[in-house]
Amino acid sequence: MSTKINEAHDFLNSLAANPPKLPYEPTLLPKLFRNLSDDSRMSMDGVAKLVERSQGLAAKVLQIANSACYGLQGGVTSLTKAVKVLGLLELRSLVLFFSVSGAIPRSTLPKAFPSQNLWEHQIRTALLGRQIALQIQDKLPSGSELDADSIYTAALLHDLGKVILAARKPEVWAAITEISNAQKCDFATAEDIYWGIDHGTVAAMLLQAWDLPELLTQMISWHHHPELASEYKLEVHILAAANHLAVSGLPEEGQIPAPVLTLLPQYAPLLQQNFAALQETLLSDRAGLMAGFAA
Repeated sequence: MSTKINEAHDFLNSLAANPPKLPYEPTLLPKLFRNLSDDSRMSMDGVAKLVERSQGLAAKVLQIANSACYGLQGGVTSLTKAVKVLGLLELRSLVLFFSVSGAIPRSTLPKAFPSQNLWEHQIRTALLGRQIALQIQDKLPSGSELDADSIYTAALLHDLGKVILAARKPEVWAAITEISNAQKCDFATAEDIYWGIDHGTVAAMLLQAWDLPELLTQMISWHHHPELASEYKLEVHILAAANHLAVSGLPEEGQIPAPVLTLLPQYAPLLQQNFAALQETLLSDRAGLMAGFAA
């Protein structure tokens, strides 16, 4: 067991020292992230100028803005208009997808790696996490804040560690997958059995190397062990609840699963009251559509 623990620590140290390279200058991702929030003071023209610093990202933004899902085929010819069409939240999603798919190409992943399913799960978790956060926002004590968009963003990346593991340690990914299948446990439990760390820790290490905010790294690091979070506890628990819902689904009889209510006991009546909204989010085909961004 000590050998496996040492292997895990060596892997994390290697990742911190030599993270996957982004498909553009390293300082661009944190700049884009800071300026793609609702409270950003940067104009749409300013955001467009940031986007155009990456030729690949600019092309992808124009492609998506002109796609059939927006009904504007061929009608968007400037980045500023494309930014307005997409909106800041969706543009943030696209930036993250482009960053990850550029830094960790699918060609580096094992053939058996379920890329499409993983992206759809992350997007569905993001949609659910944002929905839960928006429901809770109005019920917070005076002076408390909850950033639904940051929870959405963290959820988009919460399983990124699985991608990194499969790309850099395919034999370890395969061994953990085998344990998960044999013992009928989730991947995080199988990771703990194999070498004592889970994919949340791996993803958080990479996001720190990419200079993304601590709020994101903390949420992602602890989403399978929310009880251990020392900061951003509510955000971590919301992400954990959304992740559970995205995996388990909602029963037809209209009851929120008990593990979700256990994660957010003080908001259990509120979540139950908004069951229909959560169910609509869960059944939305938006996850499949948005997963195409990563292609």
